Amino acid sequence: MNAVAQTPIDATLPALATLFDLDAMQARFARRLAALPGIPLSIVSCEIERTKYRPGRNCVVAYRLQVRRGASTATRCVRMTVAVHANDEGARRLDAARASWAAGEGSYGPSCDWLSEIGAMLWQFPFDRKLPAMRNLADTPWLREVELPRLVAGRLGADWRVTAMRLRGISYFPEHAYTIRVRVRLRSKDAKRGRLWTVYGKVRDDESGARCFAAMRDLVASDACRRGELGLATPLDYDAERRILWQEGLEAPTLEWCTARSGMRIGWHRIGIAVAALHRQPLTLPVRLGVADIAAELDRADDRVRRALPHEATASAVLVARLMADVERVASDPVATVHGDLHSRNVLIGADRAFLIDLDRIARGSAFADLGSLLAEIAFRDCLAARPLREDALRAVLAAYGERVPWRLDARAVAWHTAAALVRERAYRCVGSLKPGRLAAVPAILRCAARVLERGVPGLPLPAAETIAVPVTFHGSVRSAAPSA
Repeated sequence: MNAVAQTPIDATLPALATLFDLDAMQARFARRLAALPGIPLSIVSCEIERTKYRPGRNCVVAYRLQVRRGASTATRCVRMTVAVHANDEGARRLDAARASWAAGEGSYGPSCDWLSEIGAMLWQFPFDRKLPAMRNLADTPWLREVELPRLVAGRLGADWRVTAMRLRGISYFPEHAYTIRVRVRLRSKDAKRGRLWTVYGKVRDDESGARCFAAMRDLVASDACRRGELGLATPLDYDAERRILWQEGLEAPTLEWCTARSGMRIGWHRIGIAVAALHRQPLTLPVRLGVADIAAELDRADDRVRRALPHEATASAVLVARLMADVERVASDPVATVHGDLHSRNVLIGADRAFLIDLDRIARGSAFADLGSLLAEIAFRDCLAARPLREDALRAVLAAYGERVPWRLDARAVAWHTAAALVRERAYRCVGSLKPGRLAAVPAILRCAARVLERGVPGLPLPAAETIAVPVTFHGSVRSAAPSA
């Protein structure tokens, strides 16, 4: 699929389409590498790892290159990030980065640079102005000689030593977060025993890792985890100075991976059990996912969709107006310990339980908003694949969840939050990520949200007296989406 065709027209960011022309960007990176002294480097492949697009403001694209040195057949991963900004914001940020990194020089040229032909700022891994500790996570000697021995001793005892390690960068969200996986080979001091161990390290641009670490320690010790209702990774340590959270690896596939395999059986009820178990935990946490937060996110999503997809402006505006008109109805939702970012990459499917990972946004908030986020993401995957709604999955999650929480499932509130999450999370992120196929899926997401708001979520339908007509857009005209018989 031609990535350039997936980009919206943005007059404030004329270079936007160029960032998604992988042949053009690879040629730019190749010229940069060719200018370096020593054995010449060639680029074997170039792909986009992550995009953050804010219409009318900026677009940041992280690229992952596979690079080969000279005639060697071996390749290594090189990450480059390019950002375009409206007005002179890019030049200002470049000056700030240069001042921050001083004489920073990476393996592939200056730590940051200016691409004058497209008016963009470039920086190379492991430099990031908001993630200085990313350089620690890329430092193999520091990991092997300092950090890993400390983690091993704290978790497994002083009898083990590190004999080998394999480091891999799992995900990089520029100026926000970076995650690594380290597979460690251990040998006992008497050399009679060996074992493999996996750890994950994640650095963020804020202090949420400290809150996550404390919450994970409490949750791992809870009855819900001991009974197998809720699965979690074991937290190992939080490095407050560097903002690095360390946790033990889990050997289980993501829900995203499982749903992409046709015919694979998924224990959807276990996901409902795990979410219910998390929601029941009486942790002391900051409050988020309240009505004001959700209303602000709906407004933000509506603005982003209308800017990027003008032909969907009416559908988005009408849907958001309908949600906002009913927002007070969900002001009295049950308050729970919420995950805050429930989606199929943050749910792992184990043999006997579901595991919830990446609890960076854990907080106290609306239980139905958190549940609605999960239901919306399941529906979003169907919208993206242009297939019928996976009603059996929604029913199984709702049934298991409803049996294990002390509050009654309010059909209207759950429908409202599911529809709202389709807009404020799914449609919003489709525009922000600009992944192939995402923009094209936005109309289907909006229609799905309208149907949910009108009829309820499968497994929890609205009472007949409460079904409503929600105006939606069909080919640019507004019609009434009255409930069908």
